[in-house]
Amino acid sequence: MNAFHYAFKVKDIKSTRRFYVDILEFEEGTSTESWIDFNFLAINYLRILVLVCTLNEF
Repeated sequence: MNAFHYAFKVKDIKSTRRFYVDILEFEEGTSTESWIDFNFLAINYLRILVLVCTLNEF
C-alpha cells in the first residue's frame, strides 16, 4: 500500500492529540513526545497519514 503524508507544525502536542482523536476521531498511529502520526484515510492501495510535529522538530 502506498502512503502519503500531510505534515503540520503545532505548538502543543497534547491538545493536538485531543483534537485529532476526540473531535475528528482519527486513529492514532505511532508517536513520540514531539510528534504523532494519525491514520486519516485508507482507500484501495492508498493510505493518507497526518503527521503533526512540535515547532522545534522542523
